[in-house]
Amino acid sequence: METARMFETGKVYKVKVEVAPGEIGFGRATIVEKSGNQLCVQIKTSKESNKVLPKGTKIWFVSDSADNTFNGLWSSSVMGAQHTGGKTGMLCSTPKLDPVIQRRRQPRVAVDVPVRMSSTDGQRLGSEIRTKDISRSGVALETLQPLPDDIGLSVNIVIESSVGEIATASRVIRVERNWLANKTVIGLEFTDMKPDDVATLDKLLLLLGGKTRNADAGADQSDDKPKRAKQGLSSWIHGSGGSAPATDKRFIGSNFAEEQKVEQTTDENTNDG
Repeated sequence: METARMFETGKVYKVKVEVAPGEIGFGRATIVEKSGNQLCVQIKTSKESNKVLPKGTKIWFVSDSADNTFNGLWSSSVMGAQHTGGKTGMLCSTPKLDPVIQRRRQPRVAVDVPVRMSSTDGQRLGSEIRTKDISRSGVALETLQPLPDDIGLSVNIVIESSVGEIATASRVIRVERNWLANKTVIGLEFTDMKPDDVATLDKLLLLLGGKTRNADAGADQSDDKPKRAKQGLSSWIHGSGGSAPATDKRFIGSNFAEEQKVEQTTDENTNDG
């Protein structure tokens, strides 16, 4: 897709910004005006309706909307401020494509179980949501039912697994709507999980052959490895319908390499379907 068609006035994109090395934030940018090779944007975050960033700030545009999807990250930088319509916007350079290199850092395992999802203020989001795959760091969800246009940057989920419920706060990495297939895939990163839920997640990952969060999770079950393997296969087949295996950080300090790694890992999984 050509840059001219993607970054049209009025379009809204999820953005990742780097004010200084290692200081990463997230928000949503509205294209207010496009003049020549420059864009005027306004960024909304969880704390500010119009975040003004200093000159030189790096910005990466990503997409979670079906009508303007593209692969990779489009990088830009803030060149200065501009007053438009009574508000201060940021003048940015022409976005350039930074292709995303797909690298699987955390082993993911396929699993198909129900999920309850709600917003951070407790509002139920969607229905008939199920897991697609899971790892110790995140999960990909899939639903055939409608979801709100904007589910927010963070959600709370409860995974109803065969070994118990797993409740966790999660950061929304990607929302991919496929209108032709009438389904939505959501990529989430786990951000806040209680010890009991971590233990349940580890138990599920052990059954499915995945890598656990706690390195000692399977130590007390080492004498029962054959039994666990059998249970894992049975659980997998039951959960996937017989198919074979196949802390909110918005505008606070974080590690860019880690954030990019999570984005890349989740993109790979949400694009599998």
